[in-house]
Amino acid sequence: MRRAHDKIVPAGMSECPECGEMMRPHHACPHCGTYKGREVKSVED
Repeated sequence: MRRAHDKIVPAGMSECPECGEMMRPHHACPHCGTYKGREVKSVED
C-alpha cells in the first residue's frame, strides 16, 4: 500500500518532425540527428 506510487512507467515518446521516427522528447533524434529543426549530430547510413 505504501509503495503504490513506485510503479514503472514507460518512457514517453514523440514523433520527430523531420523524419517521422519515434524519439524521446527533448533529445536529439537518433535516426536523423536533428533537434529543434537543426542538425546537431551527424548520422552515418
